[in-house]
Amino acid sequence: QSALPCFAVIPGDFFVALGMTDSTEGPDAAGTRKRWGRAAREAGEAAAASEGAGGAQDDGSQSAAPPAATAASTADDAAGSLAEAGAAAAVAGEVAPGPAGEQRKGPWRRSHVSRCAEAAAEDVAPEADKLDPPMPPLTRKGPLRPGLGCSILLRRGAWMPQLGLGGGDLVGPEGQGAVAAALGAGYRLIDTALYYRSERDIAAGIKLAGLTRSDVFIATKLLQKAHASNDQVRACLQESLRNLGTNYVDLYLIHNPRAGRIKEVWQLLLELREEGLIRSVGVSNFGVGQLEGLREAGLELPEVNQIEVHPWRQLPEVVEYHKRHGIATMCQAPLARGRMFGWSDLATFA
Repeated sequence: QSALPCFAVIPGDFFVALGMTDSTEGPDAAGTRKRWGRAAREAGEAAAASEGAGGAQDDGSQSAAPPAATAASTADDAAGSLAEAGAAAAVAGEVAPGPAGEQRKGPWRRSHVSRCAEAAAEDVAPEADKLDPPMPPLTRKGPLRPGLGCSILLRRGAWMPQLGLGGGDLVGPEGQGAVAAALGAGYRLIDTALYYRSERDIAAGIKLAGLTRSDVFIATKLLQKAHASNDQVRACLQESLRNLGTNYVDLYLIHNPRAGRIKEVWQLLLELREEGLIRSVGVSNFGVGQLEGLREAGLELPEVNQIEVHPWRQLPEVVEYHKRHGIATMCQAPLARGRMFGWSDLATFA
């Protein structure tokens, strides 16, 4: 199992609990765990302060936990970058509520989910609903049990396998063998990136499995430094095509929103799709702020956003935004790479 990292693709509210037990760890994974703990402590302190100021709430009241979701992150992106980047697009000069009911001035932005919740509380349709009605949920075909053999219909009509193999460490003969074994077990989606330096080994693994190019859905990603110019973007895609031994990729992703020139690069990727070099175009590690930046610029939204979300890092605002705009959530390690196993008492109920 440790050799087979998995991706899951989520249509609407659907949750697939399939992950990887990989030995690698992102550069900010320790910081991410600290942020999870800090967030829990802050929530507890806020609840205690609220109880002390306004009295204990009703014994029968309970807050419902948000639904579990899934996501993806990559080796060259800090695990916590998405949430920070999603809050980066702030509106300066507005007044935001501060601690203990104080008012503070400064850059802030209410979330998409908060705006919709406030509008629903007032029984008024959100302005976004009037001008931009929600997309219908993405659909899935295949067996009743999610996973291998199931596919998700992307917004432009391409079918993407729901469960896939992550190619971050699949290099050399061992990596080729892992690809062939996964394909033999029924995997039909393989995710990689030029940054991973595994594209050639993935192509060799497909041949080793006795499959043809059209049998496998291949996703790869744009190198971050290639954002410097349009020529470098084209050269990066061409290098991936040569490595994979193909003349097109099924899904091509912007690897990192911090790479710069996002709107210009995104427009070029849409052109490359029209040229037939890419079947579907998506992004990776984007938050609501970056996605809204594309939409407000009048650009087509991605069909896929690959992010890290799991029961310990749910990012409900991003997942809700995906559902509203017909973006598939592509996820790596929805069980937090197995590092959170044993942190709860769930086993006692089994």
